[in-house]
Amino acid sequence: MPYQPNDLLSRHFQEQLPDLINKVEEQLNQVSPNSPNLPIYRDMILTVLRMAQEDHNRWNAKITLQALRELEQAFRVLEQFKGRRKVTVFGSARTPVEHPLYAMARELGAALTRSDMMVITGAGGGIMAAAHEGAGRDHSLGFNITLPFEQHANPTVDGTGNLLPFHFFFTRKLFFVKEADALVLCPGGFGTLDEALEVLTLIQTGKSPLVPVVLLDVPGGTFWQSALDFIRQQLEENRYILPTDLKLMRLVYNVDEAVQQINQFYSNFHS
Repeated sequence: MPYQPNDLLSRHFQEQLPDLINKVEEQLNQVSPNSPNLPIYRDMILTVLRMAQEDHNRWNAKITLQALRELEQAFRVLEQFKGRRKVTVFGSARTPVEHPLYAMARELGAALTRSDMMVITGAGGGIMAAAHEGAGRDHSLGFNITLPFEQHANPTVDGTGNLLPFHFFFTRKLFFVKEADALVLCPGGFGTLDEALEVLTLIQTGKSPLVPVVLLDVPGGTFWQSALDFIRQQLEENRYILPTDLKLMRLVYNVDEAVQQINQFYSNFHS
């Protein structure tokens, strides 16, 4: 769908500062004369200029600047990995190395790499570190959140060009979903559940493309099965969701089946 310029924004400046739009367009043509995105960039700049004109709140301006910087940096860094299929893996940062889930996540990372897929995680410890260990540095991407405590990048991606730091959770979450050709969710805490529900909501509402969403647990594990039981008993039976919504995800108990679900989806998609 072609971009429709913001007529209200244009009229706002045409009435008050009639020469401004022409000046903005002249600058953009100097920077990128052949870009098909010039109308979008024009409206981006006019939006910032309107914000500066109103100048209501310094905090709002700082949030906008930080978010824009994070988006631009992420777009630029991720351009080098364009064309490579990527799988976002979620799970608890507190999963100990000796836990069976840790070994499973490491095996998952290796199996995804063998299928020529990169592994995206939050770059922390636990499940995230294990998945990156299995995938190796060249097949790993880490989207780290900058916090004053707890969250440090795991050794696989720390200090490499495959690590992207984010100040805001919302920009980081955008790229977890935007870059994902599939998602694998291992057991975890609030963050994992938050990501699971957000991804399902985005797909359910058509705000995100349909991609495989795989719930992975150890054989005999009850984490995701208990969550699905709650969803069926409380959400589906009360008609808060449709029965077909449960088909947006698949529960598996081994790595081979998880990877098979992803490969089968794209095999059917391309055929």
